[in-house]
Amino acid sequence: MPTRVVLLDSSFVVALENRDDRHHSRAMQLDRELTAQGALLLLHWGILLEIGDGYARAGRRAKGVELLDKFANEEGFQVVPLSTEIMDQAIAL
Repeated sequence: MPTRVVLLDSSFVVALENRDDRHHSRAMQLDRELTAQGALLLLHWGILLEIGDGYARAGRRAKGVELLDKFANEEGFQVVPLSTEIMDQAIAL
């Protein structure tokens, strides 16, 4: 059982992967902390679509595919589908 569950957003992923992003250092630090804590990193399909779109250019596609594969297959990540029920819960929250 993870000690912490964290909902990732696309801006975190971009900051983590882009060394020129102004939040890169903080994202790296937070990534190390979450890994050390054994946190479960939660993503939804919408975030994967944003990442795919952000890495759609020909020169960046390989990195985008690598990231999407990581989220789908590596331990420590959980990807959940978007549904009307989840959207209703998010709005209520």
